[in-house]
Amino acid sequence: MQPSAVPVWVTLVLAAVALIGPLGGAWIGASLTARRDDRRWDRERSHEHNRWKREDHTTWRDQRFDTYGEALAAVHTWYLQLSAAHAVIEAGATDEQGQLPDGMVEGIATSAMRAVRIFQSLELLGSPGVVGKARHLRDVTAGIQRRIIEGRQPATPVDEITTCRQALIAAMRIDLAVNHSLIPSPPSVLTS
Repeated sequence: MQPSAVPVWVTLVLAAVALIGPLGGAWIGASLTARRDDRRWDRERSHEHNRWKREDHTTWRDQRFDTYGEALAAVHTWYLQLSAAHAVIEAGATDEQGQLPDGMVEGIATSAMRAVRIFQSLELLGSPGVVGKARHLRDVTAGIQRRIIEGRQPATPVDEITTCRQALIAAMRIDLAVNHSLIPSPPSVLTS
């Protein structure tokens, strides 16, 4: 062997490193890039998931808000119809058999059907607390209606509907996370 000659094994090792080095570097670079892309994809997916979750929450909250408003309006109309009928009974303005005028009975029945139909939606969308208060209000109002249509004084005052309605409104506000400190007070009316 000549003193200046390079051994064959060194040449083979260098050839293997020359072949494996770029392939290994490419493989390591690709795996690092894939990991970075995977992390970015997971982060984007998480952001997207959170956005959809917020939008779903907002959509359901809006639907509950609309349904709650419709339910309160329907109960108010039903209450007004019953209050008017109650006033007719107290004034003794019923017919000879002690019955209310037909138009008044039909108005009460129409209001009751509208309220019951909206309460069905409320049962689907409302929280358990709201649904419980709504059922109680419906039952109290229906009991008062039954006695009024029969021409009798209600066993409970018509104003009990207002008490039940206030309890329902409080439950709705809790369900909708209404912050009372953010609701402006109505302006006071100055009397002279």
